[in-house]
Amino acid sequence: MKKYIEVGVLGQPNVGKSTVLHALTGAEPEVQTYPFTTKGINIGYFEYKHNDIQVIDTPGLLDRRFEERNEIELKAVLALRHLADLIIFIIDPSETCGYS
Repeated sequence: MKKYIEVGVLGQPNVGKSTVLHALTGAEPEVQTYPFTTKGINIGYFEYKHNDIQVIDTPGLLDRRFEERNEIELKAVLALRHLADLIIFIIDPSETCGYS
């Protein structure tokens, strides 16, 4: 079985997580200009310096307690908790994503 370095992409809705996945791997997740487009886990792969990298794009997460998260958010958190060797947290300092 092939072992990948697993990189999770995390952040609020509409900050560009799926766009980062596409840019790094060429994967083609749905990308729209409105929040909550990603409703499941998207995965892409690339090689860097002889290392196989798996990038895991997750649905947007809101800043709330674990118990208040919906099913989609819970899947994202659990996938990252159990899969990711590294997490990239994407933020939108311009706040054009709709969240401060």
